[in-house]
Amino acid sequence: MISDKHQCIFVHLRRTGGNSIELSLGGIILLDREGRQTNHWDNRLHRGDTPYKKDFRGHYMHDTAMAIEKQFPTKFREYSKFSIVRNPWDQMISAYLRLNAHDEAGIHFKSWLQAYNLREGTVPAYSLFDHQGKCMVDEIGRFENLSEDFIRICAKFGISQDPLNVTNASSKRHYSEYYDREKKELVARLFEKDIRYFGYKFSG
Repeated sequence: MISDKHQCIFVHLRRTGGNSIELSLGGIILLDREGRQTNHWDNRLHRGDTPYKKDFRGHYMHDTAMAIEKQFPTKFREYSKFSIVRNPWDQMISAYLRLNAHDEAGIHFKSWLQAYNLREGTVPAYSLFDHQGKCMVDEIGRFENLSEDFIRICAKFGISQDPLNVTNASSKRHYSEYYDREKKELVARLFEKDIRYFGYKFSG
């Protein structure tokens, strides 16, 4: 998301609270069934291309930092840039349950992980770093401290911002309950560089 008002760029990784951030910074505006503005995300109304969501992000919502730089080189050079990362084992089960709400027990989670190929837009190593491994954003917050880190980043960028209204959250058990050794290793391989860089561990 590019915010000309705040002169900042948000690189939105999947299942990291990005919709809440874009809503807060004006990248999207949500409408209810009566056309009134709302801060409540409804997956039936607001997911994908829909008349109930006004999109001011300026590019595809899960573009990588390199893709945004290529499209908007001047703004990318001049604006402040940030992103949010998440424990990858937690992030992946959240992504699965968002797309497969009917499978609350995660019965098909392993086969989904084996076929997963959306590295760009999901994995920080593919989305936030260039080909030489250099981080392309100025600040990285963590989903585990989302509200606090968002306020911290906004303050550093000189953006006056109220506490974040978290929306589009997943309701589920602790992520560790969905994993066995093989599934843990599938995620560990996909996020190998990020686990080292951010120090994430499987817990629970």
